[in-house]
Amino acid sequence: MGNPIAFGKLFEEKNTNWLVADFVREVELILFTGGRESGRTILALSLVQGIAARSVFLDCICARHPVAYFNRYDSRNQLWRLASRVSPKMMMAEESQAAVYGCWGPDDKMPNIDDESFKELVEAGRVLVIDTIPDPRETDCPDEFLRSAQRLARSGPGLVMFGASSWNNVQAIRNRVHEHFLLTKSGDKIVFEDARGSRRVNLFLTPKESHIFQMTLKPASRGTADA
Repeated sequence: MGNPIAFGKLFEEKNTNWLVADFVREVELILFTGGRESGRTILALSLVQGIAARSVFLDCICARHPVAYFNRYDSRNQLWRLASRVSPKMMMAEESQAAVYGCWGPDDKMPNIDDESFKELVEAGRVLVIDTIPDPRETDCPDEFLRSAQRLARSGPGLVMFGASSWNNVQAIRNRVHEHFLLTKSGDKIVFEDARGSRRVNLFLTPKESHIFQMTLKPASRGTADA
């Protein structure tokens, strides 16, 4: 007979590997959704910096991984300007860690979620940060899109996607996405809320210098926890 297993062993918690401490686990699919100018790209760039430089994201310590960041709409110059406002050390010092891809040439386009280039990046150990994913109406099957994204997340360190609020009505999110966060922006404030309603914070963007702003998290109300 084999060795007996202590009853308590059956209920011991497994060690958790975090991309962002107590916030984003490895090999998970994370989705942020919001309308235009809701702060998606600001948060995406902040996440890229945090993971590439082993810095912080939303006041949480990040594990260091190489990152592949994809952007569909902003030009490279716009991204660099915004990145310099998120942090003066963003990406330039971490160029080998943070690869940036976008649709800047006349023939450039975002790879399909099933494209081999995505698979090669996750197999090489890169975290994928995709800003912005196609609208559900632009995909043949939103459920299959999310299923493919889930497979990518499980094949590498993880996948974080930023998309339009129209994704909120796609039922497959409940089965395919590990964490879903809703974003809204008003003035210098981004409201950041767990789709299940368990966490809600206000993220304030305040000028620190002429070309840099500082992010400050504050609970939205009593009884809510910071992300």
